[in-house]
Amino acid sequence: MKEPFFLVPSEFEASALSGLDVKYGLTGIGLVEASLTSILLFQKQPNQRFVLIGWAGGYPDTGLKEGDIVIASKEVWVDFGRCYKDRYEGLPDKLKVKREIEFNPVLTERAENLLKAKGFRPVVGPMATVCATSYDPERSLFFRNQFNVIAENMEGFGVAKAAETFKVALLEIRVISNLLDSPDKPWDFQVASKVLREVVLCLKKL
Repeated sequence: MKEPFFLVPSEFEASALSGLDVKYGLTGIGLVEASLTSILLFQKQPNQRFVLIGWAGGYPDTGLKEGDIVIASKEVWVDFGRCYKDRYEGLPDKLKVKREIEFNPVLTERAENLLKAKGFRPVVGPMATVCATSYDPERSLFFRNQFNVIAENMEGFGVAKAAETFKVALLEIRVISNLLDSPDKPWDFQVASKVLREVVLCLKKL
C-alpha cells in the first residue's frame, strides 16, 4: 500500500484536511485550470498515486443525499459538444473526440472496501464533468438520464485526461454537498467537509 497524494480543487475544500499528516495540492477550480495544474504535478511525481477529492452535486433520481460518498467509475464531460435548446449532443463521430475516461477498477474497488471497512456506504458510478454547474433541474435530469451519471463536478475529466496522458494512477472520490434537484437550497459545506476529512483518513494508505 502507498501513501497517496490528494488533489483538491479549492482552498475551501482543502480546509477539511487541516492538521492531517497527508500530502495534497490544489488543482484550482474548473476543467482547464485543474488539468494544467495536474500535468505539472504528474510530471514531478510520475510514480505517485493520486486521489482527486472534493465536493459534488448529486443528480436527481439517484437516492443520494448530502454527506454521501461517491467514487467515480468513470468521468464523462457531459456539456462538451453541441448545445441545443432542449439537449446536449456530442460532436460528430468523425472528429473522434473523446469525452469519457474510465478509472482503474482495481483502485476503485480497493478504496470502496477501505471505506466500507470503516462503516461508510460509498456509491460507485459514473460522474459528470461540467463547465458550468447545474442550477436548472431540467438540465440536471437530462444529464442524469442521457449519461447515467450520479453526480457532477467541474474538474474530474480534465484531471483524468492528464492522468491518462502521463500514465499515472488516479482515483476520484467526492462527497455530496448539494442536490441538483433543489438548486436554491444552500450547500451543506459543514457536513461535506466533515465527511471529506474522514474519507482522507480512511485512504491514507491506499
